[in-house]
Amino acid sequence: MGGELNLPDPRLTEVSTGEALRALNSGFIALKAGGEVVKGKVELAPRIVMVNGTSATLTDCYTNRLFRFRADTGEPSGTTDPTTRLVNVRMVLEGGSWKVKTIGHESDGCVPDSH
Repeated sequence: MGGELNLPDPRLTEVSTGEALRALNSGFIALKAGGEVVKGKVELAPRIVMVNGTSATLTDCYTNRLFRFRADTGEPSGTTDPTTRLVNVRMVLEGGSWKVKTIGHESDGCVPDSH
């Protein structure tokens, strides 16, 4: 997702639901209240673990290149070093689209698979 988020942002409901959607909204609201914005991207490397009807489980060693910046000055307000994280993701088929329902952090510093 690129561009500025105006919460609640309907784009978030296109890709997430339940706990994941609540966490995204809460995180962006907290950043905005603190005078920060997020810029960058996430490079995904998902692996399907299981699909069972309308639910699926994935693992992902993704590269996080999202960074916090002060909204008023544009200056970084934290690290600008990319990190990798290993997560377990539970997805559900909702309204004809797969959406992230939960994300469980496993560890930092994984090595993404090259597909």
